[in-house]
Amino acid sequence: MPGSDCSGLLGMVPVRSWAASFGSVRVTVETVHDKPMAGVRVRLRAASGRILNMRTDARGRAVFPTVAIGHYLLSVRRAGFTTEHQAVTVEAGYFPAPLIRLARLSALKRVIVRGNTAQPVVASVTPVTLVSSRDILETPGAIDVNSLTMITDYVPGAYEAHDMLHIRGGHQTSWLIDGVEIPNTNIAESLGPAIAPEDIQTLGVERGSYNADEGDRTYGIFNVIPKSGFGKKNQGVLAVSAGNFGHTDDYLSVASHVHNFAYYVSVEGNRSNLGLQTPVSQVIHDASQGYGFFANLQYYPSSHNELRFVTQLRQDNYQIPNCVTPLPDDPQCVGQFGDTQKEADNFAMLSWVHTFTHDIVLTSSLMYHFERAAYGRGRPGLSDHHAFSSYVAVRGRRGNLRMHFDHNHV
Repeated sequence: MPGSDCSGLLGMVPVRSWAASFGSVRVTVETVHDKPMAGVRVRLRAASGRILNMRTDARGRAVFPTVAIGHYLLSVRRAGFTTEHQAVTVEAGYFPAPLIRLARLSALKRVIVRGNTAQPVVASVTPVTLVSSRDILETPGAIDVNSLTMITDYVPGAYEAHDMLHIRGGHQTSWLIDGVEIPNTNIAESLGPAIAPEDIQTLGVERGSYNADEGDRTYGIFNVIPKSGFGKKNQGVLAVSAGNFGHTDDYLSVASHVHNFAYYVSVEGNRSNLGLQTPVSQVIHDASQGYGFFANLQYYPSSHNELRFVTQLRQDNYQIPNCVTPLPDDPQCVGQFGDTQKEADNFAMLSWVHTFTHDIVLTSSLMYHFERAAYGRGRPGLSDHHAFSSYVAVRGRRGNLRMHFDHNHV
């Protein structure tokens, strides 16, 4: 049954929650006598290896605009003074503003201070879990493209049931790339991965208390910051794995940057004779195979503007497992059926990110998303089910426009 939907929201202006994947870090540097220090070198190092350098102005301030969510290390140094390091975390809707005080080296003395710890200011009531690329790499099985371990091992209330991700009891979730939602109305038709774990730099998971502009998928929001070429220079990664049940998951990526332009490109392929969860202990007709292409291109025309182009092409095929003895709830589940599920998940996204002030960031995006879930019957006389969906979304300063076209063939 074909269908289409077009909706628009007008009159919106840039607010703090618009760019859920970007923020800024404002650093203030003072002496121990509360006097601002100008010309101090401030360095912000990302987990990906990218380094940003700034100098403080006459007020002792240095602002790093358009900073993606994730963990960073802040370093402040000036000749004749101590060097200070501080960990900084940027989350959705949270714009850190650390205050750093430097002391003269000649004035250093050993001082022991005892007191109560000040209560931190609550910036957001949204529970957020950040999963880094290092977490994914060091967690057994998390880099497998069909694995949900990177989520279930770190996010409270997340688990896998009937080959689908559930969080807090449901599976109505949203996936975002750089804070821009990947439109999708097929909540329970697709089994394939939204993005390969190897392509993720930071995964931010929100599980409640959302802002109103984050949609109605209330069980969970998964915000992906993809890997970037910044912090890399003509680097490549090749990973090949093999295991029982004919399992292999192979990955190749290249990344680099030239001045203000960076690229990250990867290809991935996988197969296994143990794909979906089986209804019985025997593994019968349960093979899976898939492949994908991913690219992330970034360009900074100025310190307050960024252009991003992200695209993905994915194809995943699954055999539906069978059983050899009747099940209590399905007496007809006997023998080889030969059912299959073939899926495609492709998208392309062009985004412009502009930082107005320290805590106001605007993201304008143009997105196209195509998804296919084709269920084929292995026995004659039974009908197939093929679902095709195309989505076009435009997000700008004055409003949102989204259209989707569905086609279901039985």
